[in-house]
Amino acid sequence: MLVYDRISQNRRLTFLLPLAALVLGAPLLLAVSFGVSTWMARLLGHGAAAILHQTAPAQPMYVPMGPPQPEASTPPDTGAATVVVILVVVSAVLMTALCLVFWSLFSSQTPKLLGIYGARLAADGEQRILENLSIGAGLPKPRLFVVESVAPNAFAIGDSGHAIIGITSGLLELLDHRELEGVLAHELSHIGNRDTRLNAVVAALTLFLRLPHLLRRRSISIQEQTTLGGGLPQPPDPWGNLLFVLLLPVFCYFFLMAPLLGALLRSAISCEREFLADADAALLTRYPEGLIRALAKIQGAGSLVGTSPTVAHFYFADTVEPESAAFRTHPPVAERIARLSEIDGGLSPAIIESAAQAGTAFAREHRPSSAAAPDQPLLQDELSVLNMGNVMGKVYRLLSPACLYEHPDLRSPVLTRITAGNLLVVFDDPGRFRQALTTGQVFGFLPLSARLEPTDMLPAEILEHAVPGDKPAR
Repeated sequence: MLVYDRISQNRRLTFLLPLAALVLGAPLLLAVSFGVSTWMARLLGHGAAAILHQTAPAQPMYVPMGPPQPEASTPPDTGAATVVVILVVVSAVLMTALCLVFWSLFSSQTPKLLGIYGARLAADGEQRILENLSIGAGLPKPRLFVVESVAPNAFAIGDSGHAIIGITSGLLELLDHRELEGVLAHELSHIGNRDTRLNAVVAALTLFLRLPHLLRRRSISIQEQTTLGGGLPQPPDPWGNLLFVLLLPVFCYFFLMAPLLGALLRSAISCEREFLADADAALLTRYPEGLIRALAKIQGAGSLVGTSPTVAHFYFADTVEPESAAFRTHPPVAERIARLSEIDGGLSPAIIESAAQAGTAFAREHRPSSAAAPDQPLLQDELSVLNMGNVMGKVYRLLSPACLYEHPDLRSPVLTRITAGNLLVVFDDPGRFRQALTTGQVFGFLPLSARLEPTDMLPAEILEHAVPGDKPAR
């Protein structure tokens, strides 16, 4: 069975997963919505009471004699109805905002991850391997990039037709042709099975469920650093302790159950998809031994690249040490090898042992240097993925002619005049100008009035798409 035969089934799974996200995250969403709604209703109630007090007629100073007058009917209390209406509106707004934030977040992780590790386009030999595999799987060829890191690993991200596969330079150096083919077939199977989209939804769901826990852990870490830095510890608060006891069930869900459910969900889905991608890769290459040897070599060499746990399940092998076996994003390599050996049948254990020893020898000869940025844990925790910057910029197409200036000032010298249709690497920086880099490697400042169209290209690709007109000004 080829890879694309399971696309419909996995597409249904990616539609059902947001429903699970809504069910699991409903308590957190409703708690926040209820608090905001109650506060807004109280403000509206105080405002209405103040208006009525100002416009109410003055009471008479004497009581007239005569039969008692019927009392005016008291308007019904609409406080509860107001809270319900505001609750529905706030919940809808919060859910929409969360969906937009997470969609924007995980649709932009590819250029961020590739940029922060200094990715470059792969050579023609690796591109041909991937092209042949794509033809065999009936899928469009993804773009292939090489990440500068000695830790052998790979990842896939993006939908079919706009997908990207990244491999580390250590993986290229460690594996031979057939082993590399097995790893690329594994990542291509993830794309064909729609696991890349599923992984993005799982990452967003897990981060949402673990958000209170992560914020609390970061707050505790900041308080500890402040205390060690000379700050005075806060005195105990008896009312705060009483409130904590009363809200203990809520805290148990937010800080214990929700993070646990999120981590277990990510682990269960990711591990199962890894087994499926291994099997599909063996069927696609018709040579399971190549992938088995690759797994054994990577196990011996170590695959930790220090990326954020939020995106760790995008990779071919573990990138960070799991907190426990239940939270692993990948199955144990020995188990993956055992399942593939059942497909291969008669693979000798000596071959696997020899591959593992080759990986161990590679790790001894290629120890990461302390100054090598790509092998440092750049992303310390799961929250760091929210504010991770795109150090390589984004690629835009210029829709109208523009000038690139030497300084952020229209009176400064013009470095180059750029015609419409040119590609630019544009950096997000505040002010009336943007920093930009042309395909001719001219760096300068672009006015905000220049019309730009975003593209799905990466900075490493624009040198192949240079067009006439990107010349320095004379």
